[in-house]
Amino acid sequence: MAGGRPQLKRSFSIIPCFVFVESVLLGVVVLLAYRLEFTDTFPVHTQGFFCYDNFSPYLFASRDHLL
Repeated sequence: MAGGRPQLKRSFSIIPCFVFVESVLLGVVVLLAYRLEFTDTFPVHTQGFFCYDNFSPYLFASRDHLL
């Protein structure tokens, strides 16, 4: 058949190669998630405002105005 469709060549080795590459990538993601979650890669940073002023009028104020 000179004018027909060309025959497709199928490669059966692409599926194991794809599975191997994807499993390696999944393993890397799991190891990275473990390292970031359960180790001290990034230290805890406490942020916020802490008032240590002993003369603040709101330290010992009654809570009646909050009701």
